[in-house]
Amino acid sequence: MTDLRIEKDIWIKADPTAVFDALTSSEQMVKYFPLDKVTSSWRVDSQLTMQGMADGRRFTDYGWIRALDRPTVFAYTYWGDSHGTENHPEHHVSISYHLFPEAGGTRVDMVHSNLPSQDYRAVMNDAWDHLLGGLKAYIESAPT
Repeated sequence: MTDLRIEKDIWIKADPTAVFDALTSSEQMVKYFPLDKVTSSWRVDSQLTMQGMADGRRFTDYGWIRALDRPTVFAYTYWGDSHGTENHPEHHVSISYHLFPEAGGTRVDMVHSNLPSQDYRAVMNDAWDHLLGGLKAYIESAPT
C-alpha cells in the first residue's frame, strides 16, 4: 500500500440520485469514460470489470465493489493490466465517490488512492480533470 492519492471534486447541476445512477450503470459509464464495456451485478463485494482504450492502448481493470449506498457513496478497488504491476492485493488501487446535495446540484468528492507510482499519479491527476468533466457534461446534457 502507498499513500499516493488524488483528491478531486466537481459540482454537477443534477440531483445526487442522477449522479449516483450515472456512476453505477454499465450502460451510462461507457458514455462518459473511455470505456467500451463495463460488467457488474452492482452489489457490494461483487466484481466490476471495465474495458476500454487510453492513449491508443486497450486496457482491462478488474475490481470489486466495496461500498454502494445510493445516492451518497460508491467505492471500489481494482487492479489494471496497464498499471505495470502484478495483480496482488497490495497493488490494487481504490476509487471512492462521495456525493453531497449542494446549491441546486451535487458536489462529487472523488479520491483515487494507493497509486502505484508518482508517474502514475501525475498522469491520473490530469486525467481525472478530463474524466470528471466528461461525467459532468454527460449528466448536465441529459434530458430531465
